Amino acid sequence: MNNLLDYKRLKYLFYLAATLGLVLLLGSLLRPVFAPLVLSTILALVILPMVKWLEGLGLNRLLSCLIPVVTTAIVVLALGTMAAFQLRELNTSAGSFEKSFFEKVNRLSQYLPEGIKPPVMRNTEDLDKIMPEDMGMVGSFLSDFISATGGVLTTMSLLPIFIFFILFYRNRVNLFLGSLDSKISSEFRKTISQSKSMIQRYLSGLGLVVLINATLATIGLWAFGISYALLLGVLSAVLTVIPYIGTFIGALIPVLFAFVTKDSLSYGLGVMALYMVIQFVENNFISPIILGNSVNVNPFVAILALLVMNQYWGVIGMLIAVPLTATMVILLEHSDNFTAVNVFLKNDT
Repeated sequence: MNNLLDYKRLKYLFYLAATLGLVLLLGSLLRPVFAPLVLSTILALVILPMVKWLEGLGLNRLLSCLIPVVTTAIVVLALGTMAAFQLRELNTSAGSFEKSFFEKVNRLSQYLPEGIKPPVMRNTEDLDKIMPEDMGMVGSFLSDFISATGGVLTTMSLLPIFIFFILFYRNRVNLFLGSLDSKISSEFRKTISQSKSMIQRYLSGLGLVVLINATLATIGLWAFGISYALLLGVLSAVLTVIPYIGTFIGALIPVLFAFVTKDSLSYGLGVMALYMVIQFVENNFISPIILGNSVNVNPFVAILALLVMNQYWGVIGMLIAVPLTATMVILLEHSDNFTAVNVFLKNDT
C-alpha cells in the first residue's frame, strides 16, 4: 500500500516537473508574447468587476469590455505623458546634477580618515575606478532595470489589446471546463475561482496602497521644498509594486535627488527620515489593514520568485512573480501529493 502511495506521489511530482519545464521552455522561447499575455490576464481580473457592472446595466459585451479598457489606457497614457515631460525637463539639468553630486561627495570625503579617504572625483569614470568590483552588481541591476523598462513601455502597447480579448472571450474558459471530466472540472473551477479572488484582492489593495504612499511621499517632498515632488513621489510609490527591492530603490531616488539639488545635507537626511516613517506606517498600519494576508506566500519564497522571474521575464516578471507564486500555492492546495511543498511555500505560522 505504501509503495503504491509512493509511486503515485513520484508520478505526480514527475508530471509537475515536466509541466513546469514545458511552461518555462515555452515562456523563454515565446517571451515577447507570453510575458504580456500573463500580465494582461492578471490585469484583466482586476478590470473584470467593472465589466460585469456595465453588463448588469444593460450594455452589450463589446461596449462593457471596451469602455474600461480604453478608459484605463487613456488615464495611463495621460500620466505617462506628464511623467515623460518632467523627465525630459530633468534630463536637461543632468549635467548640473552630476557636478553638484561630486562636489558634495568630495566635501564629505574630507571628513574621512587619511587611510580610507578616496581621491577627488569629478565624473562617473572616477567613481568607477574606486568602486569595489562587487558593487558593479548594483550598477548592473540598475542599468538592466532601466533598459528593461524601455522594453516594458514597448510591451505596454499590446496590453490593452490582450486585456480586451481576454475579457471578451472569458466564457470560453467555462466552456472548456465544462468539456472536462466532472471531477476534474470541479477542481479546476475551485482553483480558478480562488486564484481570481486572490489576484483581485491583492492587486486592487496594492493599487490603493500605492495611491496612499504616493500621496504621503508627494506631500512630504513638497514640504521639504524638493523639486519635482509629484514625479518623485509617484515614482517611488509605483516602484513599491516590486516587493522588497522596489521599496529600497523607490526611497533611494528621492534621497539622492535631495542630496544633489539642495545645499544642506539636512534635506537628504530629512527625506530619508520621511521614507522611513512612510515605510513604518505602511508596514504596520496601511498594508495589514488593506492587504491583510491576501497573498499567502512566505517572504523567502517571494524573494526567490522575484529573482528568478527577473532573470526570466525582466521587469514584467518581477511584477507578476508574487501573484503567480500565490496561484501555484492555490493549485497545490488541491492535491494531497504536494502537502510538503505547500508547507514550504505558504506563510502560515
